[in-house]
Amino acid sequence: MEQVHLHTGARVAGGVWYLCGPDLQVDFNLLSSTLEKVRQRTILGAAELKANEESQLLVLSAVYIRDMPETRPKSAPDTTHDGVGPLRVLVICETFPHPNPAPDANELLRSLVELGHQVTFIARERLTGDDDALARIGIRIYADDLERVLVLGKPIQGAQSWNLEQLLSGPSFDIAILTDSFEGGLSIPEQYLDFIRQKSSGTRIVVWTHQLHQPSRPPTRPDRSELESFEKSHDWVSRQEEAFRRADLIVLANGDHELYLVSEREVRRLGKCGVEVVSDALGMALKTDPKSAVTEPFSIMHVEKLFPARLSSRSGLQRLQGQLEAFVTLASLLLKENRVVEARQQIRHVFSRMDGSWDAVEFVTQVIVLLGRCYRLLGDPEMSELCREAARQTAMGQWSNIPLALPKRTADAPRISLIVPTFNRLLILRKCLAALEAQTAPASDFEVIVVDDGSSDQSEEFLREYRPPFQFQYLRQQNSGTGAARRNGVAHANGEYLLLMNDDTICDPDVIEQHLQAHRKLNYQRWAVLGNFQYPAQARLRALTHYFCMEPFMFPQVSMEEGCPYGYSHFITCNLSVRRDAVMDVGSFASIYKLSEDTEMGLRLFEKGFRVLYHPAAHAWHDHLPYPARNLKRRSYVYGADYFHMFRRHPRVMREWAMPVPLTAMDEANALRILEYVEANRTDVENAMEALEKWDNIDFSLMLDRHPDTAHTVLSLFQQAVPRIHWFYLYEKMYQTMVRELNLVHPADAEPDVLADGAAACTKG
Repeated sequence: MEQVHLHTGARVAGGVWYLCGPDLQVDFNLLSSTLEKVRQRTILGAAELKANEESQLLVLSAVYIRDMPETRPKSAPDTTHDGVGPLRVLVICETFPHPNPAPDANELLRSLVELGHQVTFIARERLTGDDDALARIGIRIYADDLERVLVLGKPIQGAQSWNLEQLLSGPSFDIAILTDSFEGGLSIPEQYLDFIRQKSSGTRIVVWTHQLHQPSRPPTRPDRSELESFEKSHDWVSRQEEAFRRADLIVLANGDHELYLVSEREVRRLGKCGVEVVSDALGMALKTDPKSAVTEPFSIMHVEKLFPARLSSRSGLQRLQGQLEAFVTLASLLLKENRVVEARQQIRHVFSRMDGSWDAVEFVTQVIVLLGRCYRLLGDPEMSELCREAARQTAMGQWSNIPLALPKRTADAPRISLIVPTFNRLLILRKCLAALEAQTAPASDFEVIVVDDGSSDQSEEFLREYRPPFQFQYLRQQNSGTGAARRNGVAHANGEYLLLMNDDTICDPDVIEQHLQAHRKLNYQRWAVLGNFQYPAQARLRALTHYFCMEPFMFPQVSMEEGCPYGYSHFITCNLSVRRDAVMDVGSFASIYKLSEDTEMGLRLFEKGFRVLYHPAAHAWHDHLPYPARNLKRRSYVYGADYFHMFRRHPRVMREWAMPVPLTAMDEANALRILEYVEANRTDVENAMEALEKWDNIDFSLMLDRHPDTAHTVLSLFQQAVPRIHWFYLYEKMYQTMVRELNLVHPADAEPDVLADGAAACTKG
């Protein structure tokens, strides 16, 4: 299952804030029928859904990581020999014993052979060591468990000649000894213990460890390496404890060749590792009833179970990258269910598995941001602030050492220029300008530039006569879209900074002061400041707009953290300020884009070292209600054409964004892949759109107040449907654009454009 995108670390698709991966399969028939059922029940005033129906409706349920059971069966089958005759012993290590991260492995194996036991040895990887030495003393050897090496994120060659299931299908092993170390990324118990339990329930499992891990001290400064070491140490502690809980016996072998028996109550010395002590340890294991198999995988192995489509086709570094992204996605899911401790654990897995072979700065930054959110929710403000500062330092990287010239300003110039595109929305524009008239900042500090994108209502007449208390410019242009409008405004701006907004942005009185103060505190570094942007309370009257308030589909602020850095995908011109000279230096906005001009220019600024910092105290309201479901289609069509041009100019975006149809280029082969996706999903998406439209006139606030569980069900379904609808119509329009721009011979089977070219409204919402 996959879910809303990462602003956590996941990638962001322009103004669309979710992750839509191949593991999230939407049942559109269930979606449509369910939405209709709930709608009818709402109209009829039904109290609630039946329990058995509701269980089926929650098709995107939370991930529950339950406590591992400690219970044992009353009595396991007796496979021992009461001390008479040889035992069948399975020993599994990361590599051959020399060198080996678990001390005394050689002594253990020799002692087992001396005691007359039948020993089978598995080396997960054949890296070093002499397997002939083991064979000469009668040990049966298996090496290179490629199935599990693949999960480690390491390259594999050739085919595996054996598998563990075949080994376990023969006579049962009496005891399995699993060495415990995290040096290879995943420990032997994490990859083998549960499988042995399932396939050989009578086998006693001994975890043989060389170290009892302890958490390190909290970092004292916002240093990324200190933070990573701290979180990694805690991860190792919890993962080792998880293995211990599932084992039947734990043996600690220290560097002095001493063996200790470890339990919840004590650590008891057994003696020097040798035949007698190993025999005693085996005897203790045989007196222990094997624990029951558990259904839940180890915490770090959850992603392999939950995201098979994302991970199973990858190998080597790509497999590791997929795991790291999956940890973040799962953490986000858990946070939505307020399972903060489990979410933090998934984030800690990132630090444990990141081995330096892949170190994407933006990804690591968002991991630290998400970690800071966990600490905030857990009531630890010191660690939360430390994460914020560490994230900012990580995001800036080398750019923090490259000074940025102070902005130039003439004596009579305003400090900041507000750019407001508008198109045929005079009533909303009046409210926007009235809010700017009420600003607490001195009127001399700012100017407002309204760019009229060819409005045909009374906007022109009003604006030509408008006489506000602040400096004001009115620019009118032929209808060309928001990219051209913002570019026009920037060209006429005089301020040190630009405050980029929409005509439906209704600012709080101190918005301008907040933006300017934020830039002063940031010491004029390479930051764009993004303020908050919220729908008004009336949004809860409709299911779709309430969904926008709860999920970062329309605007990312819903899931952003105060004072934290973000990448180019968060360069959203609804309430964002940035230095004017920086915008001019990268060539300003591109006129070809109708809605994606902010993300595209944000990418160019990002490549010059600029990052987005979230400053929610600069607050504004998004006055764009109602928002009928049909607008989703119109909006997606505009993005479809925009993305063709952006992907063509910036191929990196296709690599960095998560999309239901991964693209590699804007060419014929990718056009055919898009067409295949569109035709395969057309009927289902059209049915889903019809289902959503039926909610346009239903008072959703009544359901929120009276039947919150049912409302949660509906929002869960919207959470699945809305992104899929968006991507379908976006791809449909992208395909049409590719056929036209690339002169392809394939017929565009998609329905005609719902927006005339160039007639896009100048608004993000």
